[in-house]
Amino acid sequence: MRWGPTPTAEGTRFRLWAPDAPAVTLQIDGRDDVPMTAVADGWFEAQAPVGTGSRYRFRIGDLAVPDPASRAQDGGVDGWSVVVDHAAYSWRTQWDGRQWETMVIEEVHAGLLGGFAGVAAYLPRLVDLGVTAIELMPVNAFGGTRNWGYDGVLPYAPAESYGTPDDLKALVDRAHELGISVFL
Repeated sequence: MRWGPTPTAEGTRFRLWAPDAPAVTLQIDGRDDVPMTAVADGWFEAQAPVGTGSRYRFRIGDLAVPDPASRAQDGGVDGWSVVVDHAAYSWRTQWDGRQWETMVIEEVHAGLLGGFAGVAAYLPRLVDLGVTAIELMPVNAFGGTRNWGYDGVLPYAPAESYGTPDDLKALVDRAHELGISVFL
């Protein structure tokens, strides 16, 4: 069962696995709370008439928490989760990859280069050096704004200080346009 938010024709379907919770409420910024339905094996789900960019979180008892499957955050790891429609991004490249034995790998820290856009701008310089692959140091959401990223909290949401999910996709697109493989 896929968890997290899934955009649908009717809005967005939300799923959360909380096996020890007696009840879960979906909170959507600026809207009434939506009680979630327990479906099976600790899963809760709800449908809401909201779309991409909507901010949400879950309430379990007195505790308001972000979605552990969040694809984007607003306000840090303790802030609101944001609905993302990954299918809406238009990829510019059809990448087939590169043979392992031809790779020259450079490890890159997005925070040191100005986020995902900064890494994308730096790629031509790496091509000139003969680099054929980049390994991005951890990019998932972490507490604070400056960090190596090894203590990430939300594994599916990129760190806000680096950029949006679409900024990360644009970086991957640019790398592929230049013949560079990307490792996360």
